[in-house]
Amino acid sequence: MNLCTRPTLFVRYVLAFACVREECTIMTLTRSSHRCRVCWQVLKPVSLTMLLASVVVVYIRSEEGDGGGQSLDQYTIYDESDESGDTTSVRLGKSMVNALIIVCGLAAATFCIVCLYKYRFMKLLIGYMMLSSCILLGMMGGLVWWTLLEAWQVPLDCVTFLLVCYNFAVVGVVAIFYQKGIPMVITQGYLVCTSVLMAWQLSKFEEWTGRM
Repeated sequence: MNLCTRPTLFVRYVLAFACVREECTIMTLTRSSHRCRVCWQVLKPVSLTMLLASVVVVYIRSEEGDGGGQSLDQYTIYDESDESGDTTSVRLGKSMVNALIIVCGLAAATFCIVCLYKYRFMKLLIGYMMLSSCILLGMMGGLVWWTLLEAWQVPLDCVTFLLVCYNFAVVGVVAIFYQKGIPMVITQGYLVCTSVLMAWQLSKFEEWTGRM
């Protein structure tokens, strides 16, 4: 009781050290919990995107099998398909050249975007990103939907199809870039759809080029 009522200097130091250690432990646990929540918030949409992209690429195909692969021939200069009759080494070389051309194109586009951001052409940059997102959601989303309608043989008139594609694209652009008054789940859902549509379209390259 005497130590509790009139603690010595040593006891005070011990009590202060214990309090500081307890506060540090609480802060560490709080930071760890926050990091786990942030990590889970990142991993959840990424995992969902990878899963949906795999399912869409594997199961959504047109009756011809390629489903729009001819539209990507303009990005390659060599034919590496099975009909070319080339050996494995030749096809490997052609696929490397095709992949290099695609990577250079993506690097050039990225460089232009970085330059727009560096020199503060923000309106032009945002306008470009909104336009590209609208085209991606409208055209690529419509193409995926059209492929599903053909595969399931579901009848649909042209006006309804265009109206749904238009609304899907416009709402997606507003949800991604405006965001005010829109739930975060909808915004994240459209971002996931954008990534899945890009993966589906890029999967239409020839097999060897895609692997490169």
